[in-house]
Amino acid sequence: RTSGPHESSHRSIDDERLILASSDGWIHAVQKSSGKLLWKFQLDGGAPTAAVATDKYVLVGSSHQYLYALDKRSGELKDRWNAGYGTGFSGGMAYDTAKGMLYAVSGAANLFSFRVR
Repeated sequence: RTSGPHESSHRSIDDERLILASSDGWIHAVQKSSGKLLWKFQLDGGAPTAAVATDKYVLVGSSHQYLYALDKRSGELKDRWNAGYGTGFSGGMAYDTAKGMLYAVSGAANLFSFRVR
């Protein structure tokens, strides 16, 4: 639970989880069937982009600085990539399941591609 009013967007990740990305920098995973909080993770201070899922990870960017790879089941930080202080990520991200590639646009309008393993 976050304190105060915050906007939230959500995305179904799979049949079990719903990922809630709050403008206060928290990512919440809740069980679809019960609404039970499964895990939560706080970003580096920026607002999150929409979450994208692979078979193992939840991928989310921060408008402040980093792109995160979180374990889909536990929410544990597995990796993060620094886009540069104050640059961050904006807009949506796309994941190509056939190629295992994530595409993201930074706040500086640069397109990045990442191989997800």
